[in-house]
Amino acid sequence: LARRQSRRRAEASKRVANGSHTVKHTLRMRAKRGRAYKVELRAIARVLVPSGCKQGKVGELIQDIAKIFGVDLDRAMSRKTVRRTIFEGMVAAQVQLGVEMKQTEDITMSSDSTSRRHINHQSHNLHMRPPVKNPDGSITLAEDPRIRFAGIKSTVDHSTPTSKETWLTIYQETMDAYNASPIGRRLGKLDLRMICRRLRGMCGDHASN
Repeated sequence: LARRQSRRRAEASKRVANGSHTVKHTLRMRAKRGRAYKVELRAIARVLVPSGCKQGKVGELIQDIAKIFGVDLDRAMSRKTVRRTIFEGMVAAQVQLGVEMKQTEDITMSSDSTSRRHINHQSHNLHMRPPVKNPDGSITLAEDPRIRFAGIKSTVDHSTPTSKETWLTIYQETMDAYNASPIGRRLGKLDLRMICRRLRGMCGDHASN
């Protein structure tokens, strides 16, 4: 009996490894809640695209992954929906960055750039103590600074004026997204003067910056 059970486990493991294992009982599930795709599916799409999956293949891939776990989704995301989902994630990240810049006390900015095929790409980061929620429900600033990615921009060169204009563009995009959001209207407006009052320094790897 023990050898029979061991043989069955080995055969099941081999079927799973070969991809021939199928789930007999499937659960039919709607991909949308109301008129929008569910938050979990949109989050999966935002993971697959940066990992290298084509936007037009994301919907079918999510359906295939769901089938492995016994879930049959009634529809697949279109390429246009996936693109909108990625844009939605970018706006949400800008709003979150605006909230943290609004509530923090000190900000240090840093940037670095590299050239690829004669095009300069500049990466931007902010270091700050963001607001965190405590177990008792109160909001305080984190004890240790956190690094927040502020975006990558293509620039014509690595000069100081270009770097300055790129930073101003990033700040403006963050302020626009935050100030237009419901949480921005609730917490108060974020402007460039407020950001400048919180700036404590800038890190770079070129003397011209």
